[in-house]
Amino acid sequence: NPFQNYILADISLADYSGDLNISLYDCNGRLCKEKQLYNTKTGNNFLYLETNNLPSGLYVLHVSTKQFAIRKKMVKP
Repeated sequence: NPFQNYILADISLADYSGDLNISLYDCNGRLCKEKQLYNTKTGNNFLYLETNNLPSGLYVLHVSTKQFAIRKKMVKP
């Protein structure tokens, strides 16, 4: 899961259509990036998030909707 200048994620939704909130936090809990995907559909949805201005380090990608939330640790070398 290392990333360099961008994060490209395939978010697969089984039974959800609606808006996705995406947040990227650094290891100190500070919000670094935020993006919304509107009107997503059941199935695969692709996220592109530019990260070229972020320093190397550990990050947490947080994806949430009204129905669920997931977190994934990510590393920028």
